[in-house]
Amino acid sequence: MREAPDAGGLGQRGRSLRLLELLLVPTDVRGIILLCGFVAAALFGLFAILTPPGDPIGWAYIGLAVVGYFFIQTRIVPAGLWLLVALGGAAVAMAGNASGWLETAIGVVLAAVSVAPLPPEYRTSPVANPRSSARVEVPPDRTSSAVEDPKPATSAHGALAPARAEITVSCLGRLRIQAAGREVSRFQREPRLEFLVSYLIARQLAGGHAAADRAAIADEIAPGIDPSSQKDRLRKQIHELAATDPVFKEIVHANRARVWIDLKRIDLDAIRLLSLAEKLRARSGMIDSRQAESIQAMLASTTGEFLSGFSDLEQDVTEARGSAGELVRELRSEIAGAFADLALALADYCNALDQPARAIPYLAGARRDRADRQDLARALVVAYLRTGQTAAADQVRHEADLKES
Repeated sequence: MREAPDAGGLGQRGRSLRLLELLLVPTDVRGIILLCGFVAAALFGLFAILTPPGDPIGWAYIGLAVVGYFFIQTRIVPAGLWLLVALGGAAVAMAGNASGWLETAIGVVLAAVSVAPLPPEYRTSPVANPRSSARVEVPPDRTSSAVEDPKPATSAHGALAPARAEITVSCLGRLRIQAAGREVSRFQREPRLEFLVSYLIARQLAGGHAAADRAAIADEIAPGIDPSSQKDRLRKQIHELAATDPVFKEIVHANRARVWIDLKRIDLDAIRLLSLAEKLRARSGMIDSRQAESIQAMLASTTGEFLSGFSDLEQDVTEARGSAGELVRELRSEIAGAFADLALALADYCNALDQPARAIPYLAGARRDRADRQDLARALVVAYLRTGQTAAADQVRHEADLKES
């Protein structure tokens, strides 16, 4: 597996971030402000103890600083500690020492800072499709509302609800990511990053409780090494993605337990295809002209298999030692099945209009990926016969082992 060089600014920054993380030193604005407050409290306590005759209240401030340091990336503990400081300052002020009001003001301000939103990596709310089994059934409705919650939108049954976004991801064919019409990847030079993004997309499309499990993803991107090194590599790749383009900061999220792509922030062609197929399965009767136009437009724009070239990518990055390839193959079969259902619905509509030739390209394309489906073969035979292509009909009938009727 080819590794990116660890030298230079990015490598040095990554090592520095890892050292700060080991020392529990925050790097976010909220955490830094609170850290400064707790350091000041510790210094104040030390000064009170060492200044004759020595004030035992100093130990309380030192204890407050120590507890606050270890719970700095929580909300309730630091907020409670600073409210105690504020109350203590108010008691001092009411006893006649006006300087206590300054302590009260500082405590209130830092308590307010404590309840500010935590950095994403310290948020504990699960961000993954909550279904325990089965493939994702993508609902047909899409929304263009602004995204404020990093959790994927879900339907009443827990399925992913796709939403339109300025960030478009094409995974039917080779993976491509665009933001406002510009290409945002250096994947040609970084296959590890393409593999990571591709695998994250595949896991979330597959669904299940463990879709965003950080340990499982770390094991897949670097199989065969110890878990701590796997997690270190995953952390490094997430940092590299963020450094590649700001778009990845918007769509790739991580906390201590999970790593996920925010599917609400992107317009993913595979979800659009699955969504349209799900809407089709829920219908009763034949599709109408508007639905036929939508289906034909979708089929015409779907020209490649899901994550084309992933097998070579997996071989290059992990020597195919993981299960990512099998997951992608299963999703390819599911997506090909959705394509086939759409092609059949379009064929029924075209036959009703006596326009069988219109559906032939899509039926033939669907059958290449799902040769096991005899309903496709029968529909294609009918379309060939109705357009006078008897030789082509006989060939399909023979290949699918259909009985002549």
